[in-house]
Amino acid sequence: STVRMGRGIAAISDAAASKRKHRKRLSRVRQKKETNNASNSSSNMLDASNASSVLAYSKATGKAPPTKEDKVEFLVALEKNLSGPLSLQMLYFYRYLMQYAVQDKVPHLDKNLFFYVEAQKYKEFALGGCDEEFLKRKIHVISSIFLESVFPPPLQITVSNDVHQRTLRNAQKFYSPKFKEEISPTIFDEAQFAVFKEMLPYWAGFMKQWTPTGKEYRPVSQQKRMLEERLQKFEKSDKPNVNFKLPELPAHSGGPISSLTMSLMDGIKWKERFEDDDDKAVELSDGEQQLQRKVTAGKRAAVLTRQATKETVG
Repeated sequence: STVRMGRGIAAISDAAASKRKHRKRLSRVRQKKETNNASNSSSNMLDASNASSVLAYSKATGKAPPTKEDKVEFLVALEKNLSGPLSLQMLYFYRYLMQYAVQDKVPHLDKNLFFYVEAQKYKEFALGGCDEEFLKRKIHVISSIFLESVFPPPLQITVSNDVHQRTLRNAQKFYSPKFKEEISPTIFDEAQFAVFKEMLPYWAGFMKQWTPTGKEYRPVSQQKRMLEERLQKFEKSDKPNVNFKLPELPAHSGGPISSLTMSLMDGIKWKERFEDDDDKAVELSDGEQQLQRKVTAGKRAAVLTRQATKETVG
C-alpha cells in the first residue's frame, strides 16, 4: 500500500509538471502571435501612411516628393538666375508652373518664382550696402506688385493671410518717409520661405521630366507672342489711299479772310462728305449733276467762310 501511495503521488506530480509545461508553451505561443500581430499592424500603418503621402502627390500631378538633392539643386538654380535673363532651364520651369497652376488649382503659382528672385535680389542689395533710397524703392516695387497689387486680388503669391499681413506691415514701415532706422535685409524672408516651400515639390516633379538634349529653344512669352501677332496683322492690313482731293478755296469776296487751317480730322470729314456727294452725283443726269456740283461748291464755300470768320473773330 505504501508503494502504491508513492506511485500515485509521483504520477500526480508528473501530471502537474506536464500541465505547467503546457501552460508555458501556450503562453509563449500567445506572446509570439501578439508580437507578430503588433509588427504586422505597425508595418500596415507605415504602408498606409506611405501610400497616403504618395497618393497626395499623385493627385497633384505637377508635384513629386522632394529630396535633399532636389532642395540643393533648386537653391543653386535660383542663385544662378539672380542676374540677367532667366536661364533656359528656369524658363521651362516657369512654363511648368504656369501649366500646373491651372491644373492643380493653385493660383499665382508661377508668380512665386519671380517673387522669390526679386526678394533675393533685394536681400543681396541690402547686405551689399546699397543706397538707402534705392532699397526703399525696391521694397515699394516688390510690395506694390506682389503684396498689394492694383490688379485684383491684391495678394499675387501663394502665402497664408498671416504671412501676407506681417510681411506687408514690415515693408510699409521700411519704405515710409517717417522711418529713420536702418533697413533690414530680412523683410521678405518669411514670405520667401513660404513660396520656396510651395515650389519645391513642383521643382522635384519638373526635374523628373527635364531631360535637356541641347536642341531646346527659348519659350516665347505671352507678351512677345501678342506683339508678333499685332505686327503680322499690321503688315497684312491694306495700305491707306495716298490720293486725296483737297477742298477748293472759295473766291475772295473782299471779306476779312486772313488764313485757312485744316486738321487731319477736318480732312477726314471733308473726304467722307465729298465721297458721299460724288456717289450721289453718279446716279443723276447731266443737268442734275451740274446743279449738284454748284450746290456742293456753294456749301463748301459757305463752310470755309464760316470757319475763316470764326478764326478772324477769335
